[in-house]
Amino acid sequence: MLGHGGRDTDAYLEQALAEFRALGERFGISFAQTELAERIAVRRGFAGACKHLEQAIAVVQMRSRQAQLYWLRGDEEACAASLAEAQRHAERIRCPNWR
Repeated sequence: MLGHGGRDTDAYLEQALAEFRALGERFGISFAQTELAERIAVRRGFAGACKHLEQAIAVVQMRSRQAQLYWLRGDEEACAASLAEAQRHAERIRCPNWR
């Protein structure tokens, strides 16, 4: 976010997102989408935040936060689906000491 704050931050993030997409830089896309989702969620725009995270998830898995936002939005079905998807991804990961 380069130290930008206030009302302009969303615009800077939208611009960064467009540039990352043009470059095909997946981590940057995910980061910008996630930051936008967090800013929108703080303003209680849970539906918009979920939409941004859904797009970020397509790049990098962030299902647990998405499930939380669905829960806060009052969408228990979407929350459960997101948690189930997170579980499916977790089962494919082989890490020591994880159960």
